[in-house]
Amino acid sequence: MRNRRFGILTATLSLIFSIAVWGQSGTTSLHGAISDANGAVLPSATVTITDPQTGFTRSMQTAADGTYQFLQLQPSKYKVQASANGFATLKREDVTLQVNTPATLNFTMQVSATKVEIEVTSEAPLVNTQDASIGNAFTPRQLIDLPAEGRDPVAILSLAGRHLHRPGGSKQRQPGRGGRRRTQ
Repeated sequence: MRNRRFGILTATLSLIFSIAVWGQSGTTSLHGAISDANGAVLPSATVTITDPQTGFTRSMQTAADGTYQFLQLQPSKYKVQASANGFATLKREDVTLQVNTPATLNFTMQVSATKVEIEVTSEAPLVNTQDASIGNAFTPRQLIDLPAEGRDPVAILSLAGRHLHRPGGSKQRQPGRGGRRRTQ
C-alpha cells in the first residue's frame, strides 16, 4: 500500500514537472502595424517574413486595423517585406529576433503610381513593447570569456547587478542600492 502511494506521488510529480518544462519555449514573435504616410492603417497589406539561413517563409494579410503578428518563430535573422496595392514595397533585412523577446516592427508605406521597391538598410533596433522581459543571446565565445571563477554556471548569475550570490543559496541586497545599512 505504501509503495503504491509512493508510485502515484512520483508519477504525479513527474507529470507536473514535464508540463512545466514543456511550457518553456525557445521561440519568439514579431508583430507590428502597416500604415500610410498620413498614419491611416492599411488593411489587407501583405507581410512576408523569410529566414535566409533555413529558407523558411511565412506570409499573411494585415487585419482590419492594419496589424500583423507572426507567432512561434525560431530565433534568427529575418528579412521582412510589406506590400500593398498602390504603395511601394518595403523590405527590412537583418531583423534579429531573440528567444522569448517579442519584437515590434511597424511599416509606413509611401504611395506609388508605379511599382517601386524601397529597401531600408539602417534602422533603430527592435523594441519589446509587450512586456518587461529582456533577452540576450550569448555566443559560445562570450560565455567562455566571462569572468566565472571555476566555470560554475551559478557564478555567472552573480554578474547581474543588485544581488550577491552566497554559497548556500541566499541572496542579499548590496548596501547603497536599495538595501538598508545597519547603524550602530
